[in-house]
Amino acid sequence: ITLCLSVWKNRGTSLSIFSILLSISLITEIINYTLYKILHNQNVENFIYQIYIPMEFILLTLIFQKNTVEDRKRNMLPYVLILFLFIDTLILGFLGFKIFPGHILNVEGFFITIISANLLLNLPFKVDIPVYKNPLLWIGTGLLLYYSSSFIYTGLYNYLFFHKPQVHNALYNVMMKVPNYLLYIFLSIGFLCPQPTKI
Repeated sequence: ITLCLSVWKNRGTSLSIFSILLSISLITEIINYTLYKILHNQNVENFIYQIYIPMEFILLTLIFQKNTVEDRKRNMLPYVLILFLFIDTLILGFLGFKIFPGHILNVEGFFITIISANLLLNLPFKVDIPVYKNPLLWIGTGLLLYYSSSFIYTGLYNYLFFHKPQVHNALYNVMMKVPNYLLYIFLSIGFLCPQPTKI
């Protein structure tokens, strides 16, 4: 539903990259689910996520760059992207592709949380449009809630998965599913708002 709303409402706006991001996300989840059902191998899922996470961060950085008002902060985003890709490469070099990329997700979450908070603190205001109709308010809030609430769980994911599977399964439903649902609800609300910003 969120992907359909994004395609329908964001065409020609500064949020149009979301359609690409959500499409890649959906394809990633379908491939992951299919390969796991066929191969029953967790390493395949880990490998696919380790490829997806940098793509997600690149696209989110482009979205933030198109929607950041201040030139100085907008010009810093490519450097943040380079720093993230460097840290991602280091983590992959040390840990490889055999474990869930919780550390990479946390690095991504750290940067997205800071960038989302900055976006929310510097929302572009229009006198004739109430703040609650600003799509960036809903999108920034959704990203901030998702990444900040899943931080501890993704950091402990591998330990819990291998050493405490019952705790892992119980926490997954609360610490990952709920923030994920909230993220897509907030994105959908944001996409339903008027889209005043053109590319």
